[in-house]
Amino acid sequence: MPLFDGKKCLAEQTNILAEYFANGSSSAQYSEAFLRYKERAEKRTIKINLNNEEAYIAPFSMVELNVAIA
Repeated sequence: MPLFDGKKCLAEQTNILAEYFANGSSSAQYSEAFLRYKERAEKRTIKINLNNEEAYIAPFSMVELNVAIA
């Protein structure tokens, strides 16, 4: 990742970071074996019981959201 030299504006820095992270998470970085595994795994149905009381299903407030992303 290139270092910021202080001459680039915020938008340019944002684009550099976005490109860096996009390249790092691109499927082009994965082996063929992993891509086949990933494709099979993504086709599986995930069973979720929506009638339970799990915390990840419960609604949350704007305050909780702000705390989580702060």
